[in-house]
Amino acid sequence: MKPLLNLTGRGVGIGFRNYAGIKPLAHCAGAFRNKERLILKWLTVPDINITVGETWTLELSDYIISGEDVTYTVETGELPDGIELKADGSFSGTALKSGAGSVSFLATAAPSGDTSESNLIDWTTEDA
Repeated sequence: MKPLLNLTGRGVGIGFRNYAGIKPLAHCAGAFRNKERLILKWLTVPDINITVGETWTLELSDYIISGEDVTYTVETGELPDGIELKADGSFSGTALKSGAGSVSFLATAAPSGDTSESNLIDWTTEDA
């Protein structure tokens, strides 16, 4: 008897054949969807040092691995006065005064709703 499922290539693909009138497994692919979890993982976000009057040029989307659309929020800590995080992971505004602090970010993937928190980063704003 021939197998219903043949592995092909170099272990990366699945070949489908029609044996004895049985429909190929590709026909039933819907039964196998959503078995694979998408990855939502942070790379290390670096510490930030800027001068008062500058904005952060950091893009959080450069530090996340995901197969889905991701939105970002502040999870712990605070951003410098005048700097705001946009949902797409970019920042707007300019630092208004000197100071220091720490912050971490939460990434939320859509449509799965999976979340992942970044490392805690230290930030410093200094007078020009």
